[in-house]
Amino acid sequence: MEFALGVLLMPFVAFAGVIALLSVSAVGFALYYACAVLPRLIWRHFRAVWRLSEDRPPDDAAVTGREPVRGPYLHRAGPRVFRALWQDAREAYAREATSALTRDYELFVVKDRPRRRIEVIGDQCFGLLGCAYRGCWTLAVISATAVLFGAALLLHLLVWAALMAGFRLFCAALRVADRAGHRLTGTATVCPHSGCGRFVALPVRLCPGCGAQHRRLEPDRNGALHRICRCGTRLPAAIASGARRLDARCPHCSRPMLRGERRTRLVLIAGPSGSGRSVLVRSGLAQLARRVRSLGGSAGGGVPGAAATGLFGLRGGSRSLVLLDPPGPAFAAQSELDTLDALRHAHGLVLVLDGPALTAVRRASTTEDRERISSVPRAAQDPVDTAERVLRNVASLPAGRRPRRIAVVLTKTAALRRTSAGAGLADGDDAIRQWLVTAGAGNLVRVVEDSAVPVRFLADEAGADGETDLGGLLLWTAGVPAAPRRRRVIPPLRVPRPVRGHRPAAARTGRARYTLLLSHFAGFVALPLMLVLLQTAALPSTALFGLPGAYDRWADPLPGFTHDRDLTEYHRGVPWPRFKASYSAYGTTPAGPRTGIFGFWSTVGSPSSGERDASDWLEVDFGFPVYISRVELALAGAAPQELEIRTPNAAGGWTARTVEHDVTSIGAEVNQDEIAVGVTTSAIRIVVPGINEPGGVDVGTLRVWSPSSRLLRLRPSGSGLLLTSTVNRAVSVEVRPPVLPPGWRAASTGAPPRRVPAGATVSAGLRLTAGADAQSGPARYAVRITEDGHTATAVCVAWLTKAASGPRVQPVVCDSG
Repeated sequence: MEFALGVLLMPFVAFAGVIALLSVSAVGFALYYACAVLPRLIWRHFRAVWRLSEDRPPDDAAVTGREPVRGPYLHRAGPRVFRALWQDAREAYAREATSALTRDYELFVVKDRPRRRIEVIGDQCFGLLGCAYRGCWTLAVISATAVLFGAALLLHLLVWAALMAGFRLFCAALRVADRAGHRLTGTATVCPHSGCGRFVALPVRLCPGCGAQHRRLEPDRNGALHRICRCGTRLPAAIASGARRLDARCPHCSRPMLRGERRTRLVLIAGPSGSGRSVLVRSGLAQLARRVRSLGGSAGGGVPGAAATGLFGLRGGSRSLVLLDPPGPAFAAQSELDTLDALRHAHGLVLVLDGPALTAVRRASTTEDRERISSVPRAAQDPVDTAERVLRNVASLPAGRRPRRIAVVLTKTAALRRTSAGAGLADGDDAIRQWLVTAGAGNLVRVVEDSAVPVRFLADEAGADGETDLGGLLLWTAGVPAAPRRRRVIPPLRVPRPVRGHRPAAARTGRARYTLLLSHFAGFVALPLMLVLLQTAALPSTALFGLPGAYDRWADPLPGFTHDRDLTEYHRGVPWPRFKASYSAYGTTPAGPRTGIFGFWSTVGSPSSGERDASDWLEVDFGFPVYISRVELALAGAAPQELEIRTPNAAGGWTARTVEHDVTSIGAEVNQDEIAVGVTTSAIRIVVPGINEPGGVDVGTLRVWSPSSRLLRLRPSGSGLLLTSTVNRAVSVEVRPPVLPPGWRAASTGAPPRRVPAGATVSAGLRLTAGADAQSGPARYAVRITEDGHTATAVCVAWLTKAASGPRVQPVVCDSG
């Protein structure tokens, strides 16, 4: 017996042993891949991330053809690192999968001894099964790590894109501010050299380390505040970081320009060739220096080969003054004058009039006069014609481009006074103006005075030291206040601190690199951490742009939080709802089928029995509209052919509804009829057609079901209505006005809530008050919830009773437990 029992149990024991062996091997393989393969893949990946993210500065040949700079790390290494990481991860996963499958096949398929055919087939089958088994684990681990690394690469790319966008916006804002600063402070000016005189919006800056020329030293893709020259020197790239402290060159003629952070004032010297403009410029610079020193300031720091100087210690701050004296042919013809950029950017204009070259003076000069001034050179053209040509060009410019002040300087006055025409010439602004009018230059005086800018006149003689106020006139023309201010120590011009050209890349680009590395690590751990936080509901529903709430809605959708409640359930002392019937048999009542009452309703002995087209009905009156989803009836006695559902209409009658029946036999001569209604109504009638039999129809159980949302728990009381969230997320709600019996009123105690936090209880902002004629009756509360296009309503029905201490509220159909 025992032997037979052992033989019978042997297959089951063997099967159990095989299952246990497979389970142990599965757990072993899972531990092996979790403890060996996964850490190895993670280690290789992050080692590749660290290695590929190192900054490798390009060689000189890579930057010689363009701006001689090294681009920022985000531009240079960001896309390269991302592309290399993608290729390295793909090759690593393919190599791991191939090596694992090859190693498993060699492990399971033995080839070191001769075998019979049956053994070879068995070994091969066993080897293929082993390869497939471990291959599934390999693919599972690689897929899991690929998802994690994909999230890390995605966050790496997003952070890089965000940093690039922020860098570009910051550069654009700095560029706008930089160009506005050039305009406002006067840094954008013309070349101070007379042979060039062209407008320079952005001068060429020289690197103090290697002398390389940077033609676009402004905030751009090469750097916002600073950039790195190809020699390794750190250069300022914006006004805010001190770009104007570097040596500047004109991009047109490559000659030196003013440097520093002073505002530049440009005064254009206009006149024909031979009118004494060059002598006027040299004398003006000397007298200007003496004038500034007499005011307590200092002048210096100009440009070699150009009439430019710095002004310090005057009111309004330090400035640079440029006296631009273009070549004589620039004023000879209108076409040459139209190409003069300096006229459009000059703060002041000085019109030089050669006194002996005036037409009226030449005509009035006698032979003796011409002999006296024969050694004095005269202009080849009429100075008045040249000045009027310049003024016509000024009038054609926009109002914002015109010179702000004009000075008229009459030169060679010492020789002019030796002639009969200039014998009565006196010093002074009015005297010179009057002499020009009498000398035939009245039209010029009128044109100058009609230019709507301040005008001054001066008589100057070449070589005069201190005899004329030419320095003060130049300060006035340039718009520099000729008043001293409290002296202060002027710091010397500083060149940027050079940076070693071969510093380690991590020391120069560490912030960007470590930010990307940290984002890569955060992307690797973000997905598992987020899943844990979402599953444990550790985050509020509004965190992370509503992600926890969206996850909760996906895990627990809104339709799953709706259930039906019986509206006909009996509550002690609450006559709601009201029941009526066309006929009730002896010993039965219309309210007998209610849940909680031991009774029934019957049509036995009804006058309509046996009559054709006659019927009886049972009515349930709720007093206010409610939504009815279905009706359940337990029928006994004679089986009716079909029950009919009717609802009241606006005309005061009753409308038959098309309904669906589901009749189920639950016992001998007892059937359960479930009727789908799906309508909002204040009352319902169940019509029983007449039966041509002596026995009537018995209704033992009647249930009227109405849906309500379980997202909220409603608790009505005399002090108002409380809403409690039953889910682990915030719920958007809309409190509907309650339906109250006559004489009752709902007073507002504040704005109704729009959201109910997770697990919290808030007040609906309602308080019940009873009038003098208020009577007991039912009240209906409703709160609507809407999520993702689905709408559900939490409904509560309470019975209101007027009492001396205040309204008494008894919940009837409420989820308040």
